[in-house]
Amino acid sequence: MLQLDSSMMRKILKILGVVLLALLLLTVTVLTHAGLFESVVVTEENVGPYILVYQDHIGSYYKVKPAMNEVHNGLLNMGIETYRGAGVYYDDPQEVPTDELRSEVGSILEEKDLDKLDQIKQTYEIKEIPQQRSIVAQFPIRNTLSYIIAPAKVYKKIQLVWQQQAYPKAKYGFEIYDVSKKKIIYIMPIGTKD
Repeated sequence: MLQLDSSMMRKILKILGVVLLALLLLTVTVLTHAGLFESVVVTEENVGPYILVYQDHIGSYYKVKPAMNEVHNGLLNMGIETYRGAGVYYDDPQEVPTDELRSEVGSILEEKDLDKLDQIKQTYEIKEIPQQRSIVAQFPIRNTLSYIIAPAKVYKKIQLVWQQQAYPKAKYGFEIYDVSKKKIIYIMPIGTKD
């Protein structure tokens, strides 16, 4: 069996320490870039209207991307280019089992393509999200981790404002993924107080 003298052991521990420190710094750098330490500003404003071309999705909100891509690619095949993905999320993941979460995901139709609604309706569902008073927050898209970090940070902040203002329970949350502007827009329609 190989025996290491104390000098060799110190060298190995020193190398191991440097490697672990480098990994820690790399992890912190990646998470910082993804937005882990980004501050979230919540505002109340009128937003909309939006025309959402979508398909229904049941299951984890983290698994909506294939359905969203299917709508985006289907629209491209029709000669319709969209620039913003979107989702309407009906259930609170803290209250509803993951496999029962309901959402409608797809793309926001640009104004220049509104004359193609009849063509689109033959393949996809269409929903108008009306202009309405909402709680709004934005989060930067810097890499794939941004999509994982954002909901935890943003919804926590929105929930705090929601409770402070004593708004009625939201019927849904609406998210817009504006990749060209590198941001996710979170919208919670306020509704009316009783």
